[in-house]
Formats: sequence, C-alpha cells, structure tokens
Amino acid sequence: MSVNPFMESLGTAPDVKIMTAATAHDDPEARHTCILFSHHAPCVTEMQRHLLDPNQMRANDITVNETPPVLLPCDLRNKHSHSTVTTTELHEELNMSLELEGVASFFPTRTPTRAEAEDTDNHNCTHVHMTP
Repeated sequence: MSVNPFMESLGTAPDVKIMTAATAHDDPEARHTCILFSHHAPCVTEMQRHLLDPNQMRANDITVNETPPVLLPCDLRNKHSHSTVTTTELHEELNMSLELEGVASFFPTRTPTRAEAEDTDNHNCTHVHMTP
C-alpha cells in the first residue's frame, strides 16, 4: 500500500505494510501499564509519533473525550473529562488521561517489553484493543 502525507512536499511512502502494533502506556496515577493494540495500522518506521483516529477507537467501544478542559464549562471538568475510557477484558473500567500539546490531545507511550506484549492473562499489565 502507498501512503500519502498531509503535505505533498513530503512525498509518498511506497510499499507500506499493514500490521497490528502494540505500544505501552504507563499510568503514573494508577501505577499500572496498559498495552495498547492497534489493528490494521500502517507500518511507517520513520514516524516518531503514532496517530490514532478517535473514530476508530469509538468504533471499538472506547469513549474518547478529547475536548481540552479549558474549552469545557466548569461544571463538566473532572479528572475523566480529557481522557479515553474503555472496559478491559476483565470487565474493569479503564481511564487513560490525555495530555495536551498545542491543539493535539495525546497520551505518552513507549515500546512494550516482550513480556508485557505476551502477558495475555493480564497479570502485570492490561491489554487494550484500541481499534477494531
């Protein structure tokens, strides 16, 4: 598959593979790690930041509250008003707070360890499928 960026001057990335990607999110408040899986994702190894389409997450029953708190009425601001919310495989509610950089909402991630990615029993981390 060929991928075109949002700017023509960047050119086209030819022969992009489609993959299931895993990234780790460490929740400093809960002191817990989530392994986030994105299915049918383009593999562009040169990218430093990975983009998730909020509508793809919503299609997978993840609530995405990406409106920055400063743009919400005071009575709607709480610790989950700028976050993603999902139910884990263990039927627990999981909230991941979003941060704001410029106009983009995001959560910091890192490369998961092999043990984290293979922890299918959710003993040491929680696996979350972000996209269908």
